[in-house]
Amino acid sequence: MLKIKTVIIILIFFIYQNLSLPAQSVPETVLSNFNKQYAGSEVLEWEVIEQKCKVAFFTNDNFYAEAVYLRAGEWVSTSKQIGANELPEKVLKKWKKEYPNIRSVSAIMLVEKPQKKPMYHLSFETQSELVNLVFKKSGRLKEKITEPISTDD
Repeated sequence: MLKIKTVIIILIFFIYQNLSLPAQSVPETVLSNFNKQYAGSEVLEWEVIEQKCKVAFFTNDNFYAEAVYLRAGEWVSTSKQIGANELPEKVLKKWKKEYPNIRSVSAIMLVEKPQKKPMYHLSFETQSELVNLVFKKSGRLKEKITEPISTDD
């Protein structure tokens, strides 16, 4: 019985931490800044993250993206799904050289933040591990996280 109560409490906490919002519940400054920055985009959903940020999941020019704003309307970041052919040449070369035997690619994202250079996040599987890499445009690896793939049969 204690386990069920714990699960219910965790679910309630998660629901209250990440709430979908109708567009009319999004502060006007957030909507205004989003519409200026991403004119013509189709918003799929607005969410609240940790009661301080508004996140728009949207499509624009046939790409999927999410933009994060503070409640006051300040833009925090945008993550945009891109194809491998859109990676800078130096990033693509380094990635292919270090990981020639990729089994599948989960995501390739361009992440932009105010006053910072763009970063490229790559998530993929090799035969033995899940890999997440963060590259600078120059091809320099900034972060690497790996996790062994479970072979439990």
